[in-house]
Amino acid sequence: MSEEDIARFHERYLTLPKILEEFDLHWHTASALLKAKGIRPFSPNGGDYGKIYLHSEAEAVLERRRG
Repeated sequence: MSEEDIARFHERYLTLPKILEEFDLHWHTASALLKAKGIRPFSPNGGDYGKIYLHSEAEAVLERRRG
């Protein structure tokens, strides 16, 4: 993957390490906040890709916590 590909991925998706970097939240805290607000990991066609969240869904919850 190129640096551009990686940057595009992180524009659309949030991983737990990226949440720590962008929002300064431990992954346990971030996971609990997202789950409490009904934000589930990205799962197209029911596939399990781990703790990858749509940036557009998760950001609002995490921003509120930070703000």
